[in-house]
Amino acid sequence: MQICDCTLRDGGYYTNWDFKKDTIVKYLKTMENIESVNMIELGYRSKPFKKYFGEFFYCPVYFLAEARSLAPSKKLAVMINEKDCSKSDLADLLSPCRGLVDLVRLAVNPIYCERALELADPIKKMGFEVAFNLMYLSKWIHDEDFISRLEMVNEKVDYLYMVDSYGSMLPEDVTLAFQKVKQKVKVKLGFHGHNNLELALINTVHAIEAGATIVDSTVRGMGRGAGNLKTELFLTYLNSRKDRVFDFSRISDLVGTFEQMQQKYKWGTNLPYMISGAFSLPQAEVMNWMAKHRYTIHSIVMALQNRKDEIVDNLKLDVFQPKRSYQEALIIGGGVTAIEVKEAIKRYIKNKDICLIMAGGRHAEEFAEVPGDKYYCLVGAEGMKFENLPFQIMDKDVFIVPPHPRLMGTILPSVLNKVFELKSITFTKYVDSLLSVSFQIAADLGISRIELVGFDGYDSVENLDMQEVALENQKIIDDFLGAGKELYSFTPTRYRNIIQESIYSYL
Repeated sequence: MQICDCTLRDGGYYTNWDFKKDTIVKYLKTMENIESVNMIELGYRSKPFKKYFGEFFYCPVYFLAEARSLAPSKKLAVMINEKDCSKSDLADLLSPCRGLVDLVRLAVNPIYCERALELADPIKKMGFEVAFNLMYLSKWIHDEDFISRLEMVNEKVDYLYMVDSYGSMLPEDVTLAFQKVKQKVKVKLGFHGHNNLELALINTVHAIEAGATIVDSTVRGMGRGAGNLKTELFLTYLNSRKDRVFDFSRISDLVGTFEQMQQKYKWGTNLPYMISGAFSLPQAEVMNWMAKHRYTIHSIVMALQNRKDEIVDNLKLDVFQPKRSYQEALIIGGGVTAIEVKEAIKRYIKNKDICLIMAGGRHAEEFAEVPGDKYYCLVGAEGMKFENLPFQIMDKDVFIVPPHPRLMGTILPSVLNKVFELKSITFTKYVDSLLSVSFQIAADLGISRIELVGFDGYDSVENLDMQEVALENQKIIDDFLGAGKELYSFTPTRYRNIIQESIYSYL
């Protein structure tokens, strides 16, 4: 039985495939000194994409050479996403890797298994071993027709990996899967387990007992979504069984480094990942929701419940129908600059035909005393911020949620009054967004001039985990401007295409 550590490739889903140089050197030297680890998967080899991905999404040849020098006794592997690669791409991707890489792993969606086989032969002719990482095991293991056709991989690949993509397999399911596949497949079998239900270790043990000759693990379980089998845990298990002699001092420093990274990136299982695993739901969505820091655990659980039952939030509300229009709207974002200009806002709106649109509840208390009509946007669990209020909700305050149906559910504390849903959001696809709801309210109110405060944006270096939120917000802004609107920012903003002004210039 062999162990492949795939920390850099799978862990890259959290770091965008960037790792610090000293961490990489420490990682490779540590793996070289652990006899029980037989193979290291370094990352992806990929065609160029028109967005930023880090070093280990491309595995440049200079790095492969360095990895070979730092871990000379280990087999080295790279992964190719089959869906992003054609036969014509293979020469550019893999020819430079000869002599540096031993195994090429293909991430394969089962429905494209035959298509993926067209890549296997030319890869083998280049001198590499080939592994099929066949995803979504919990989905295809009960498809007897597909299993019968798995004979197609015989003599075409060196390894067939069964990948528990959702982390939903139970130990007995793993045993049954290997029993079924072994009847058709004569190549070496592997197992890649995710830890949604905290069964990665026991599932891997069952896979080995059922015939797996290679299994995957990562340091501290670092990997997409809930993560994977922890390398150090698996080595500890093998040591306790006397299957492998292991000197724990060889990995303790590296584990400490990744523990610090885990505090930052927060991979590992939680209730949403457990639910996504239990019902074979895409954990990529859970990872995306959690990275945005926009939704509470409760909201994500509601969304997963909706997805599991193939329904979405059934709570229908009265549709928002404006009673009047305004000349201007001032949309209050969650940035710190909104508080800094609060006194200026009071002076600006005096004697103006203007309303305040609160993009969420973050600054609700600070602006409660500001006069004027207020429209509060609620998405997901945003309404929970209005529980146990230290201020009074005014009778004229209106609360508005996205149009029905709502994927992220609806949480409406009993203290709220006048809650409506939008009829539709017409200018963008991002309907579960406070910014989208804010813009649509302004449009429904027939407002011609829209001003923003507190839309500071996110520093791309200090807030790497918020990059996706920033990109989504920018797209919403661009979509709204594309609908013929104009936006003015009264406070500094990192978002583009907004007319920059100062609120103080009007005072």
